[in-house]
Amino acid sequence: MTENEELYCIGCGAKIQSEDKTEPGYTPRAAIQKGLENNELYCQRCFRLRHYNEVADVSLTDDVITCSAGFVLVVGDEETGC
Repeated sequence: MTENEELYCIGCGAKIQSEDKTEPGYTPRAAIQKGLENNELYCQRCFRLRHYNEVADVSLTDDVITCSAGFVLVVGDEETGC
């Protein structure tokens, strides 16, 4: 993994980030490497949902929508599939 490589959660598709716990895609830095080694990289929200059945609120902005299949999509993304 390079510093500039973009990683995405395999659960919700959010871009993985480790800077802001309140934003979608948050994953602790230590969990990123472990997730890559196991080939199961989840954001913290999806990890907790999968392993502990915990549901956490998600804040979305106007530039993000959810399609009927439950995927979070960025408005203007041509590869939405919805």
